[in-house]
Amino acid sequence: MSLQPDMEVIAKPQCSGVQLLLLLRRTEPDVLVCQPRPGRVPALSQVFSEHPHLAVLAISADGGEIVLHRLRVDSVSLSAESLQSLADEIRTASQADALGD
Repeated sequence: MSLQPDMEVIAKPQCSGVQLLLLLRRTEPDVLVCQPRPGRVPALSQVFSEHPHLAVLAISADGGEIVLHRLRVDSVSLSAESLQSLADEIRTASQADALGD
């Protein structure tokens, strides 16, 4: 993602819970990309309570499943067949937030 001209990777967190919330407070990203444990994403209720405009892309370990979580809409399954299509999904998530305001 850091090679995309319109994106900036501001952190590569290896944390969850309180550590993740502190990182989000410090960096204020538009999109959080994470690899959740099966059936779970980071404490979304806590994340969205502090960052209601954040888009969360949860990507399975094999990259076969990508789920977009947003506060204002239901979770949506996405499809990304390559790093480029993943970058496009991140752009879409970020643009959807900008259009919603």
